[in-house]
Amino acid sequence: MTGKYFNKAVFVSLMVTVLFLISAPVAMAAGDQTDLYYRVQAGDSLWLIGWRFETTPAAIKSLNGLKSDVVFTGQILRIPRSTGPVREIPKSVDYVVKQGDSLYIIGQKFGVAASAVQEANRLDSAVIYTGQKIVVPLPPQTRYTVQNGDTLFLIARRFNANIDALSLVNRINSSGLWTGQVLFVPDNSSPPAVPKPPNTQAPPDASPSPPAGNPPPDDSIQPEDGPKQPPVQEVPPGSGSGGQESPPNPEGGQWGAAPPGVVLYRVAPGENLWILAKRFQTTIAAIMTTNHLHTDLIQVNQPLFIPQNSDKPVVIPYPSGPRREGFGELLDWEYASWVLDTYNTATLQDLETGRTFRVRRLGGSNHADM
Repeated sequence: MTGKYFNKAVFVSLMVTVLFLISAPVAMAAGDQTDLYYRVQAGDSLWLIGWRFETTPAAIKSLNGLKSDVVFTGQILRIPRSTGPVREIPKSVDYVVKQGDSLYIIGQKFGVAASAVQEANRLDSAVIYTGQKIVVPLPPQTRYTVQNGDTLFLIARRFNANIDALSLVNRINSSGLWTGQVLFVPDNSSPPAVPKPPNTQAPPDASPSPPAGNPPPDDSIQPEDGPKQPPVQEVPPGSGSGGQESPPNPEGGQWGAAPPGVVLYRVAPGENLWILAKRFQTTIAAIMTTNHLHTDLIQVNQPLFIPQNSDKPVVIPYPSGPRREGFGELLDWEYASWVLDTYNTATLQDLETGRTFRVRRLGGSNHADM
């Protein structure tokens, strides 16, 4: 073989090898069950990768034969499994106050008391503002190694933790989880802390819960417009505050019929699932399962079906809207957002070409970040 054709053959061989590596599955155990493979993400560095997998930049460089600390997006790295802790378990985390936050809500999200957050930041009062940077003390944490098939939702449920808090503490971005990654999660060797409202002031928009076994007062329920087979009761935001009217149902679709005893409720400012569960004599798990929620983070005006005086979830038929062949189903955003909630996955289809692809919703109030 001449040098000319030999060089071309080597070039083609290298290109095939590179393409194979780029398309090969990553973050899975290698054949010898010793190492892991990781695809470098935008913004990564050897330090950050080592931080995620509880190893050192030097160990990664040595295993991959790297001559410098430079890595590039899409590069496949072999990651040695952790041989021991290389970072301290965090005792606090930096947090930027979001719209609708309160010390009580932030404490509930991270599993600590509102008073502990106030004390850690030396605040003279419980007043905070959007965009304010604060320090949130964390409850006792422990290390957890991500296993094949794990998702952040499953890990959060296993450790009775908030998904957003786990993401922030562990610096999880859109790249998601990787098998072998080491996370800090609440230490469940002792019963998890259940934050309670401060004694000095009731939670925002909270009202006395109806006695167990008895329905709420008649004036706290406003039926929706339209046929009721069976009826769906809609409770105004901040039920019990007196006379607040619910917004009209959107025209682009209609809710499925709900069993008796289940109300349709729209979230008011300052509320969370803990408050709603106490008010309607149910559980957070029942509300999440009934509304197929993938996170306990809820937003103002978000519609929720709530089983009253029961800890049993119920099945709510999906909303429906006008259909037209070749154009799909027309649903108002309120209905579509209920179907495809935050952290849920779906298959999108291009109606013109018929091609499909998988998406995952990351957030958004009147829109969807995918």
